[in-house]
Amino acid sequence: MESGFDTYMNSGYNFDRIKKKTMLVRWEPKVANETKINLDLVEPFRIDVHSDIYLDNFTTYVDAASVPTASSAKSAFVLRINEFNIQSNVAGNASGATLSDNRGHMFNNIVIPADSFAKGVSSHKSKKMNYICSINPTTITKITGTVTDLDGSSMFQNASDSFVAEFVFIARD
Repeated sequence: MESGFDTYMNSGYNFDRIKKKTMLVRWEPKVANETKINLDLVEPFRIDVHSDIYLDNFTTYVDAASVPTASSAKSAFVLRINEFNIQSNVAGNASGATLSDNRGHMFNNIVIPADSFAKGVSSHKSKKMNYICSINPTTITKITGTVTDLDGSSMFQNASDSFVAEFVFIARD
């Protein structure tokens, strides 16, 4: 970008040649039934141009003894990443005599279908990249948030369970 006014240009690494960056997030609960995510990155993740974030894949490991019983609430993971500006809306049944209002747990979060929630390794989202949100230039040093079921309860029953999520950041032109 030779404009003659490059004094205020970002001097860090940028997307000039490579339009994509990848962030892997590996989370394991510290105790059974934990939902909070609080992870430090190995090095700061710099985003220096307006970019779009996509979820490329989401893989879980579940201990054989901790596979949750099947229910409608366990049909999807609800992932909140506080560092991402997720703007998603939700519709659903309001509270009633037999229906719980689970909309608040899904609002402005990522919902990932639990394709095959069984013991061992399962890939829940691996067929295509799904748009998550846009992000302005920033530096991310940690990932915080939650991972729950549709009702806000834990999807992971054992401290040896885990997930790996791969996010792809693509710079806008």
